Amino acid sequence: DRDSVEKKIALAEDIAQQIWNAEIPTELLERIVALSDGSHNSLVLRSSAFDEDVDLIGPAPGIYESAVGIDPTDSKALGDALKTVVASFFSDKAVSFRELKGLRHTPVMAILIQKHIPGAGGSVFIKNGVIQLNVAPTPDSINDSKKTHMIEEFSLDKNEMTAHESSLISSSQLTRIIKMARQAEVMFG
Repeated sequence: DRDSVEKKIALAEDIAQQIWNAEIPTELLERIVALSDGSHNSLVLRSSAFDEDVDLIGPAPGIYESAVGIDPTDSKALGDALKTVVASFFSDKAVSFRELKGLRHTPVMAILIQKHIPGAGGSVFIKNGVIQLNVAPTPDSINDSKKTHMIEEFSLDKNEMTAHESSLISSSQLTRIIKMARQAEVMFG
């Protein structure tokens, strides 16, 4: 019921605030800095939660936050990025999404830390022989509905494509992505 959802959202806001008030262990920050070995100008911290992009509910990009362009030598920025990703599990959007899908609110989330590669960003979803490719001007804008997205849909079975022209990806890049998606579909089903 509505009161129950509102109570869950209020509790989640309190938990998110506690996360923001917490101190990130210095050892953890030092370990991340050591792993980046100074070769990265910036990092991306991304969520990887139990309820993102699973067959039961389908793709759910943007439910949890990512932190993009983080200087690995800036402890405060790195700590804030970790808090951003973890606290996003308790956002209004995430709680409402889990309620809508009938999912539990038990946090089960990992944080992926990757080298940030500037440029256009995107995601590829493959389901039942159809590839959906979303492209945006930057990786952090892929889930922003206010940004212009290019969506490509390609049927692996029928070799049919519905595409919108974009300066973000060339036809040769699209061909390579489709080839890799076909290989992934064969390998992983």
